[in-house]
Amino acid sequence: MSIKKYETLLRTVDLGSLTRASEELGYTQSAISQIISGLEEEMGLKLLIRDRSGVRLTEVGARILPAIRAVCEANDEVLRRVAELHKLEFEHLRIGTQSGAPSHLLAALLKQFQLQCPQVHLELMQGEPTEMERMVMLGNLDCALLYAKQSESLESVCIAEETLVAVFPASRTEEPPSYSLERLSDDVLILNRNDIPEMLRPLLKKARSDERIYSLGQDDSAVLAMVAAGLGMSILPEKQVLHSGVAVITRKCNPPLSRRINLVFPKRKNNSSVARLFIQLAKDG
Repeated sequence: MSIKKYETLLRTVDLGSLTRASEELGYTQSAISQIISGLEEEMGLKLLIRDRSGVRLTEVGARILPAIRAVCEANDEVLRRVAELHKLEFEHLRIGTQSGAPSHLLAALLKQFQLQCPQVHLELMQGEPTEMERMVMLGNLDCALLYAKQSESLESVCIAEETLVAVFPASRTEEPPSYSLERLSDDVLILNRNDIPEMLRPLLKKARSDERIYSLGQDDSAVLAMVAAGLGMSILPEKQVLHSGVAVITRKCNPPLSRRINLVFPKRKNNSSVARLFIQLAKDG
């Protein structure tokens, strides 16, 4: 059975007239009548009653019409998605990520996205958080993976929360099961100055002076290398340390420390369709 026959029946019923249906669909009234008669013959059912006042459904027609309408709506959705996919072939998604942000989270999101839109071209950029946020604001990036959002003109959604641990050289086996943050003033602390967790900043101001902090402008791999060499300790994401393979030991922080990882994007409603899809995937988790 042709979908066109279903659509012709629906418009005729909705308009209540063969004449009006023929005018809207661009057929003659005779052609509309023949299409509906052919559908009735294929089904072996009488669907419409025709009289001088117009057309109306038979009892059988009223019972089957919801299913016919659902078929037509499903067909419209298929056509809409096909058109959107053809459009996506010419689109690209531009994503920024700040240095040190967990790559496995972005990789998981991108995998989900590419399953739905394998033809979209991906552009990835890494840099300092302020630069990534500025590029999102200017429209040079569709979104960015950042630890914190500064601008009120942007929106954000938390996609994960990382547990932070104290990290020591492998030689410090005498460390107790948990590391009291009150001890920060006693240790040489090695940090990436571009990636200091917000929860740690007030503790640093309260507990220590800057002379006992090695502030590196590099990613966390350099921090781990210095810790492994015995130059000090650090506070880093637990999963990142475990995945690094560097010979260090970790201890839980007391009180516990964590930080959120956010996807930051513009508030404007005219984001591209691919950007909206990616943002929705992030929101859905």
